[in-house]
Amino acid sequence: MKGKDQTVPSSAAATLRRRRIIFRCVGLVVLTACGCALLTNASLRGDALAKRSGDPSLADTAGSSSALHDEQASSAAAFVDSIGVQTHINYTDTPYANWQQVLAEINRLGVRHIRDALPLTPTFVKNHQQLAAAGIRCTCGFSINKGNAPTPEAIVQAARAASDVEALEAPNECDAGTNCGGGSDAGVTHVMAVLPQLAQAARTLQVPAIGPSFTRQEAYAASGPITPWMTYGNLHVYFGGRNPGSEGWGAGDEQGHRYGSFDWWLDQSKRNAPSLPELITETGYEAFDTPTRPGTIPVQLEGTYLVRTLLLAWNHGVQRTFIYEMLDEFPDSGYGLLRHDLSEKPAYLAIKNL
Repeated sequence: MKGKDQTVPSSAAATLRRRRIIFRCVGLVVLTACGCALLTNASLRGDALAKRSGDPSLADTAGSSSALHDEQASSAAAFVDSIGVQTHINYTDTPYANWQQVLAEINRLGVRHIRDALPLTPTFVKNHQQLAAAGIRCTCGFSINKGNAPTPEAIVQAARAASDVEALEAPNECDAGTNCGGGSDAGVTHVMAVLPQLAQAARTLQVPAIGPSFTRQEAYAASGPITPWMTYGNLHVYFGGRNPGSEGWGAGDEQGHRYGSFDWWLDQSKRNAPSLPELITETGYEAFDTPTRPGTIPVQLEGTYLVRTLLLAWNHGVQRTFIYEMLDEFPDSGYGLLRHDLSEKPAYLAIKNL
């Protein structure tokens, strides 16, 4: 009180100091989680070195600006612009049939980029035009059956009609199953044959051309170079329900990175696109209120893991990352940010708030 001795007793002073330390630590954690303040790699490596050696002085030395390079700041707007979401507009036997509600949910989510199929027929052109009117752009791909692919002229015509196309993507996971007329090596051969047509259409539209995505290490090696035709390499990065910071599992590659880690996937992209930057056109988690299958996670954890995935991808230099996917197409599928009844999962709110 005014006029009284303001000296804090020693026990109270100690408590106050402890509270201040706690508040500072909590504030740092909150800011770090929000992406507002990040611990530098130098500090983390310095602390780790100090712990291993038992010499605390190494923490300051290893974390100093003279020991490691400074990190380049990025704008928040650029990071937000790196986020996209997978949609399946033409899956009319799923909740996508409620298109106006789905469109409203995409708008509320705040993501300005989707990945979907190029509307090669007039059926879904209006849906894409509505996305364009809302300021949402599409990275659009198409399917093939062996050598049966749309001509460059057909691709250009469809993209101009849709009016939301900002990039063209090669056919999807041609090494998987019977995709692209056979899967495995046959599928890889078929997708490589259409890359020149894709590149020609992309040049006409003046948009980037995104390379083929594969599911196997062997496919990236077998495809041969895609650099003459493509603007970006393409990855589908899944972590099998693990933390996105996982160091991987199973066998390692030539660089010593283990399957499933970010670095392992980036190594695969360098096999057929050594000089190209990468995009991740699929990543995500299968999440349920009560997960039962191996590799599935609780919906509360999905929100945390997806935000961390986006931040880690950005720190690895990935210029756009698409979350798989917007909604659960069926009740027993769990990759969606929305449930099958279009109610919001915690992951939807996490991305929206981000």
